[in-house]
Amino acid sequence: MPDLLRLFQLTANLVQRKYLVSEYTFEADAVKPKAIESFGQRIPEKIDAPKRSNPRQYLYNEMTIAIENVYDELGLK
Repeated sequence: MPDLLRLFQLTANLVQRKYLVSEYTFEADAVKPKAIESFGQRIPEKIDAPKRSNPRQYLYNEMTIAIENVYDELGLK
């Protein structure tokens, strides 16, 4: 699937837009309806997740927390 969607990613890069990795499921016709419904209900939280919607800010926040933890461990605060 990622190979099929690669053209969309390249197009987004070409027009300087942010490309978000697509959500998909395999063999949906063989999965129980409850599993498909559960998959669909999780999509909004994945879209709104800071790691996905603003990756730079997410990484900045994670690095800040990690650095603060190191300082705490070394008693440098």
